[in-house]
Amino acid sequence: MRIVTLLFTDVEGSTWLLGSLGDTFVALIERQRAILAGAADTHRGSGYPTGGEGCIFLFGSVGDALAAAVEAQRGLAAERWQVA
Repeated sequence: MRIVTLLFTDVEGSTWLLGSLGDTFVALIERQRAILAGAADTHRGSGYPTGGEGCIFLFGSVGDALAAAVEAQRGLAAERWQVA
């Protein structure tokens, strides 16, 4: 038996944002996913898109998942999000 830790992501208000921003929203989600995937990769995680803007990441330990979540939050906070 193998135990894994799951980390789920979601963008609050994504339906409204997509309707308001259109193609710009798609570009923002691609950047967001790159940041999340980078953090997961750094901490030995594997990511899977959920079909929407969310993702699921699997980690072999709680510590790796937590470290990835912190890194992702810092990366997202540092990003200069610009909406055209």
